Amino acid sequence: MNRLRQIGLTGALILSFPAIAAASPDHHIFDADVELFDDFDDDGFYRFVSVRIDADSLRSSAWVYAELYLSPDGSTWEHYHSTDDFWIGGATADDELFVETELLSGYPAGHYDLLIELYDADFGTFSDEFGPFQSDGMSLLPLEDAGRDPEPAVVIVDGGGGAFALFWLPALLLAGWRGLRPARDGRSRSRMQRASEIS
Repeated sequence: MNRLRQIGLTGALILSFPAIAAASPDHHIFDADVELFDDFDDDGFYRFVSVRIDADSLRSSAWVYAELYLSPDGSTWEHYHSTDDFWIGGATADDELFVETELLSGYPAGHYDLLIELYDADFGTFSDEFGPFQSDGMSLLPLEDAGRDPEPAVVIVDGGGGAFALFWLPALLLAGWRGLRPARDGRSRSRMQRASEIS
């Protein structure tokens, strides 16, 4: 079963297919795009998907929600997230919604299409869709799950000072050890002198 992590959002993963009802004239998706993040093994396939949705309405304001799908072949669509209801104010650009998802498992490396469906939150009716037919940016996304994209075991944040310190560490330890030896010898001599004075 596929697993995902929604960043700042929650949603159940179910296998489903996009709606085929006619679009409502009230709301539509004006624009949407996708950004991909994190490819730890540098194979060209990413594990994080960030989707931006800019929906508009003929009303002065409305509440809507979106359903998001991925498809490995352009015909079988798998539902991977339902947004919460979100507000859109007419045709303003100030009401964009961002959905960030990490693919945890169940997504072999491949090129996936992404589809967004928009629904009226008051009535639950289908309003619009935005996917590969509306924008090339929603098609053939190079994705893979985290299980196929292992994170590096060690991350070097700042190598300059650390490398210098590691280079000199053996010398400093040796100097410290030599510095301790006279103090021990001195204490031993002091004890021996006190013992000979007492006797």
